[in-house]
Amino acid sequence: MAKRLLPLLLASIIPIMVAAVGTASSGTSTAKVSSPATTHVMTVATGVETFRGYEGAPDFEVVSRKKKLRLYPCTLCHRFLPTKSTPRKLVTALPHPNSIQHGKGRMWCLDCHHEGDKNLLRTIQGEKIDFDQEHLLCGQCHHNRHKDWYFGAHGKRLDNWRGKREIVLCTHCHNPHNVVLRSRKPQEKPPVRVGLDPMPPYEVKKKRSWEVR
Repeated sequence: MAKRLLPLLLASIIPIMVAAVGTASSGTSTAKVSSPATTHVMTVATGVETFRGYEGAPDFEVVSRKKKLRLYPCTLCHRFLPTKSTPRKLVTALPHPNSIQHGKGRMWCLDCHHEGDKNLLRTIQGEKIDFDQEHLLCGQCHHNRHKDWYFGAHGKRLDNWRGKREIVLCTHCHNPHNVVLRSRKPQEKPPVRVGLDPMPPYEVKKKRSWEVR
């Protein structure tokens, strides 16, 4: 009897641990994320791998986005609006864009936003994600960038290079509805100090890797 009940018990407990990657502290603007000993946890009921962080990644805190969202919580408006789940071009979408360029137009609002709770996001499996843990949503498709972000090779870190890591989330830099960053004109080169001659142009005498046959 005990052997038959154990899988059922695990199936009910493990999905609750999905949100354990980061829990926002009340009254603060950051949420701490700890690196677990294991990378994934396998759920017994469905066999779906649940993301639990990257092994060996240093601990960090994320800067809250919810306090910077002008129209959050979403239910300020959406509690009065009926949910229409059919993908379509939005005619009266203000203040939101009427089309989504993310994924070259193949994505729809409810691919990322939770249909039942408009104040939350969702995974591919339909699990709820807090806005301050949006990286769990983005990392489902952009897993290489997500791993780089975890270890510090992608994204932005605040304040210091040693000690506590405090990093910004994906949408601090990327517009979630149109992710590609616009090209920007580079800044002018710094002027040469008085009394110094400009450096001569640097010439690469060695063949570049793509020129070697």
